[in-house]
Amino acid sequence: MTVNYFIKCPTCNTITRMRTPAGYIYKTPVRIHCGKCNTLLTGEFVSDNEKEKAYYTPNNCEEVKPQAFDYFGEASGEMICNKIEPIHAEGDDIFLPPMDKVSPIFDFMQSTTDVDRTRFINYACYLQKLSTTWDKERIKYDLYLSEKNDLLLSKYSEAAKNIDCEMGTDLDAYQYVYRSLFYDLGGVFQKNKLLKLFREVNHHMSHMNLHALYDYLSELNRTDSLKKIETKLFSIAYDFHSVSNYLIPAIGLLYYNADTIDKTIFGISTCSFDDLKEFYQNTYERLLDCCEIIVGLDNIENRGDYCTFTSKLTMHNFRTQRKGNRINYLHSSEFFVKAFDLPINSGSLRNAIGHSDYKYDGIKQIISYPQKDGSDIMLNSYLVDVALECSKMLRSTLLLIFVTYELIRYNHRTDNSTMPMHSIIYKNVRSQSLCPCGSRRKYIHCCKSIIHVDKKSNTNFDYPMEADFCMSDNFKRMKP
Repeated sequence: MTVNYFIKCPTCNTITRMRTPAGYIYKTPVRIHCGKCNTLLTGEFVSDNEKEKAYYTPNNCEEVKPQAFDYFGEASGEMICNKIEPIHAEGDDIFLPPMDKVSPIFDFMQSTTDVDRTRFINYACYLQKLSTTWDKERIKYDLYLSEKNDLLLSKYSEAAKNIDCEMGTDLDAYQYVYRSLFYDLGGVFQKNKLLKLFREVNHHMSHMNLHALYDYLSELNRTDSLKKIETKLFSIAYDFHSVSNYLIPAIGLLYYNADTIDKTIFGISTCSFDDLKEFYQNTYERLLDCCEIIVGLDNIENRGDYCTFTSKLTMHNFRTQRKGNRINYLHSSEFFVKAFDLPINSGSLRNAIGHSDYKYDGIKQIISYPQKDGSDIMLNSYLVDVALECSKMLRSTLLLIFVTYELIRYNHRTDNSTMPMHSIIYKNVRSQSLCPCGSRRKYIHCCKSIIHVDKKSNTNFDYPMEADFCMSDNFKRMKP
């Protein structure tokens, strides 16, 4: 089902005809700019699949009866869509979409695999629901960060069982909180890519020089750096849930080949640049604050000591570097930096946001800003690129969160005793390989006897089924 509606700009009275395919997400923001005066027009689109109803609710503008219109646009809570542009209908055909304006959402439906498509839709619906209950859901994270593990253990003992955690010790509380965080953010990856990343990080750390690793942990604990990094990473997760509904179409692009998109025509309708700029800047700067552990682990793995760089730089010097200069050390092809994969061309936009030195064209969805080197060169970025970089930074954040989780786990270890992990980490581990738990004993002599690995299961990284009817049937139902 595709819904057509007409909205009037409160500033210049211009009429824009909008088209929105009914989606899976119950309620999504609609934030588009008037094609004539650039005023931001806001509202919400509701897809009530239970009642088989879909409708638009305006906020700062007015929905009017079907009539001649000045501009045409499209909105989607799940995917990119046609930007606003001037189109004039003739005669009585005001409900018919222009023949050359087929929604890109249908291309997405056809080009992605059923597994990826279903995972994305389920995660999108999960995020929308989580955004409405976040104040309640974040309590467990607040208790953990404030070190109130006694309350965490007592309040969440039953909930922990749902993700295979037994709550009895501080170690159990930490395992529960981190597994919950992996789940809340994990949908920014396709499932197989997420699990592959976790296993690769675990493999590299479990084969690292143990003496050098503990030297680095000692330094991180002495300076309280690990706790500070953990707090900043949690703050990114907190901020994400305030903008998650804006970013869902960009997260969808992570499942799709975004390079094939004509960004002069297609954009996103869930947000404006003002909705994202603070999250973009803060996340980028926090990740640069936290990237020390990435560089330190690469130093250990490749040069035997966390302080030994390829240059004459020391870790102390690295810590005192300006955030923008730290980027220069993130070009390496070494494992942890490569897995971190922070977008490295974002300094100019980040600087422009900090100095309010940019212009945003809401109709074309283009941000113009000066190059950071002080020259007169002006750069342009599309809004969809900014949203996509925000989504990629979430991937970088999740990588750092898992690395932090592993470091804290080594902090809890006092000897080479068994310290079982989530069963998905053990998938495809050979009996004679080092055990993923970090005991430095062979898997057959460590966790193998106590871990049940179901090779067909990826427990706790699937989201509640919302795409609960045949995707191909729904594609046919939605087609205009």
